[in-house]
Amino acid sequence: GALGTQVHELLAGKTVAAPDPEALELAARFTGGEWGKRAARASRSEREFDFLQAVEDVVLKGQIDLWFEEGGELILIDYKTDRPGGERNEVYEIQLRLYALAVEKFAGRMPDRVLIYRLREDRAVEVSMTAEDRRQALEAIREWKAIQE
Repeated sequence: GALGTQVHELLAGKTVAAPDPEALELAARFTGGEWGKRAARASRSEREFDFLQAVEDVVLKGQIDLWFEEGGELILIDYKTDRPGGERNEVYEIQLRLYALAVEKFAGRMPDRVLIYRLREDRAVEVSMTAEDRRQALEAIREWKAIQE
């Protein structure tokens, strides 16, 4: 909704006219915390990173909230403003694994850490990115392609 849009724009460094106080508070939680500080120090960072690329002959399109390299670690973060209890982590995990494949194309390696950042709870949820998780993400793309064909 409008609040989530404002929060994402604030975290991308955009000027938001008359922002909702709650949007300012949620954005400040991230920027004032460990991950926000690491992102601010990053040697390389991309916010609202649009991508369009082929993976397994399927064109993936999306926008990654934030990925950055700091202290030798490549980190991918997706902000979520939904309320606690409304968690859809399984859906988000699939989305983030696909985003990780996109980052891999641009950065030349898989992210070391992939996080769902739940702003209302001020909590980072780690998304597992093992070789098996990567394989399953590629398999999900292949299955989707087979359905489309």
